[in-house]
Amino acid sequence: MDLLEFAVDFSVLFDVLVLIVVLSLLVERALSVIFESSFFIAWYDPEFSQEDQRNKGDNTPSDDRITPPSKPKKKKKGAKEIVAIIVSIILVWNIDFDAIAVLMKDESLSPELGYFITGLIIAGGSKGSIKLFNDVLDFRSDVERRRKEFNTQTH
Repeated sequence: MDLLEFAVDFSVLFDVLVLIVVLSLLVERALSVIFESSFFIAWYDPEFSQEDQRNKGDNTPSDDRITPPSKPKKKKKGAKEIVAIIVSIILVWNIDFDAIAVLMKDESLSPELGYFITGLIIAGGSKGSIKLFNDVLDFRSDVERRRKEFNTQTH
């Protein structure tokens, strides 16, 4: 194996990394419309949704003598990540962006594997940008803000 074949062209590396960061931010912002919606949160975190509806003072029966309390439903962990992975892979496949092939300067590599790995990288970057927007910059919807407060009070 000749190590000179793997010499890094830093201008190409920079371009690939910038594109990955931009695509990660775009995927995160696009999915935040879904993930921070009341409908998704009601499906994703039913325990919070039931409590949130009771706190809003809607007309659902809350008398425990009439309806016995049910077991708290659990979050559907991993759902957001799976959606982000699928969206990211579809995105890179459609724009024909294989970061591995670009960096290795080898178009003979399996593009499907390259799309898959690039999609995983972008989905991982999307998860990082969610942390940035939510935890550092505190950008979140009102429903997501109430859900966070609810989770910190109950756990």
